This record gives sequence, structure tokens and C-alpha cells, in this order.
Amino acid sequence: MTQSEVSDAFLASVPIYMELDAGRIARLGTVVMKGNSTNSNLELVLPVKPKRVMINQNFDVLARK
Repeated sequence: MTQSEVSDAFLASVPIYMELDAGRIARLGTVVMKGNSTNSNLELVLPVKPKRVMINQNFDVLARK
């Protein structure tokens, strides 16, 4: 994940979701991003294997595409 065009003190809590069987969506938690940074060291230990993991699935964080 990359956060850019913000001040060095800017903090954003970015939600992480996963899709389980039958299309169920569950929120895993959040990753805190600070300043203009990239977070590439996200490691999760899950009880089940998700179909996919999604960042900002419900557009909880204001973002540009």
C-alpha cells in the first residue's frame, strides 16, 4: 500500500477486508499509514484461507484512483 501527497504527520487508518466462502465479507482490521509512505510488510495469520483480501473495500478512506 502506498500513501502519497500528504504531510509527513498525516495518519490514515486503512481498513483491510477478506472475502470468505459464499461471498461473505469480513473485516480483518486496519493498517496505520503515516506520511508519504509505502507499507509492503503486511503479514496475516488467518484461521481460514480467504478467496481474496481487499483494501478499502467499502471506500472507508477518502482516496483517488
